[in-house]
Amino acid sequence: VHVVADTEVTGWLDVARDGVFIRLPGNSYLAAPGDPFVPQHLVRQLNLRKGDQVEATAGRDHRGRSCVAEILKVNGEEPRGDVKRPEFQALMATY
Repeated sequence: VHVVADTEVTGWLDVARDGVFIRLPGNSYLAAPGDPFVPQHLVRQLNLRKGDQVEATAGRDHRGRSCVAEILKVNGEEPRGDVKRPEFQALMATY
């Protein structure tokens, strides 16, 4: 799917039943109809997880929905799929 990027977005990655989306601050990070869809190949390639902060370019796909064209940053850093990150559930709690 070819997407021509025409905007930049920053938000939190959310894995929903109908796909993976970037939830935006303008909607208090809640699900909204215009949230950019993240294609599965980008999720797999960059090891993206729910809760990651993502900066991306987005545009419209052939169906007219907002779709991510390129991931620019993940959690404030350059995106790399080979980074080993611990699972959140496996982290030790600190008080």
